[in-house]
Amino acid sequence: MSGELLTEQPYFDDGDDAQEVAPRHDFNHDLESILWILLWICLCKCGGGICRPAVGDEKHPQHKELEKIIRHLFQAEDIGQLGENKAAAILSDRLFKRYLKYIDDFYRPLEPFLLKLYSILRTGYEARHFEFDATMDAFRAAFDVVEQELVRNPPILTPEQDANVRAEEVRRAEDEDDWEAVYGMPQDVLHD
Repeated sequence: MSGELLTEQPYFDDGDDAQEVAPRHDFNHDLESILWILLWICLCKCGGGICRPAVGDEKHPQHKELEKIIRHLFQAEDIGQLGENKAAAILSDRLFKRYLKYIDDFYRPLEPFLLKLYSILRTGYEARHFEFDATMDAFRAAFDVVEQELVRNPPILTPEQDANVRAEEVRRAEDEDDWEAVYGMPQDVLHD
């Protein structure tokens, strides 16, 4: 969730001494959530849906710092503090880039993509304006670029990652076969 919504304060002060109006939920906050979800995956997983060893292994050299970052951005017990932590990351290029240093090596090719999404959001927040079409086009373009790059240079999966991906594909196929039981309605209802 967006730090703006959690703190009920805009990320950037407009310089007006009058009381700031709490931000209203808008599409840019949903796009920001996408950024946080992707960052969480890159920090906590190591490809193929496998939990990253550095997260659970207290003896791993990155464990302490990685756990601190995960708690800071995703698990703060106080919702206001969580919002302030996310705000700090949006406000500081240096801090956001520091977090990226801890993404798993498997996801390292996504670093420029995450920076691009961050840049789009930060620019809009700083201007205190998000033009819907331009912002959505910029996000789509960033996704297109990373998709093309991953098609050109697909990740190489370990046997464990590959087995995990195949198991997920089987699970999804079973869900599709049993759509009504899973989603409570016939699949063709969603396509009308």
